[in-house]
Amino acid sequence: MPHMVGKKAPSPPKRPTEEDIKAALMKFDSNGDHRLSKEELKKAFSNLGALVPGFRSWRGMKLADDDGDGFVDENELPKLIKYGAPAPLKCPTEENIKAALMKFDSNGDQRLSTEELKIAFLNLGALVPGFRAWRGMKFADGDGDGFVDENELPKLIKYVSSLGYTIKA
Repeated sequence: MPHMVGKKAPSPPKRPTEEDIKAALMKFDSNGDHRLSKEELKKAFSNLGALVPGFRSWRGMKLADDDGDGFVDENELPKLIKYGAPAPLKCPTEENIKAALMKFDSNGDQRLSTEELKIAFLNLGALVPGFRAWRGMKFADGDGDGFVDENELPKLIKYVSSLGYTIKA
């Protein structure tokens, strides 16, 4: 049976810049006064996917509204952006990823089974580790033997890297 090549693993999402975040927030300046009210912030955080936009707007206002006027103006916006911006990604090296995966080689045979990958992805924080293990195996297991060996490991590392996991040293 011929080996089927799957789709290329997705690239990690582009991190927004401060200018991207500022533009996204200022879209909600509904009256054009170049400042954001608590209600405008709530709409902005809701649109940006906050789970509790009311809390995020209240907290953002507390942190950024230095003069206490109930608005975040252009001078106070950098504090709000810092609050709303995601933490920068730490890009793990190939060696970090390899070490993180191979510590789950439970029988020491220098290759990873689907079950070992499932445990590795669980440890990396995957929401559905069984799916990630299955996809990783499909992506990397070139000879179809059900294991990722030393020769196939670079493909698995590339797949893991594309998912944007943070590897703890």
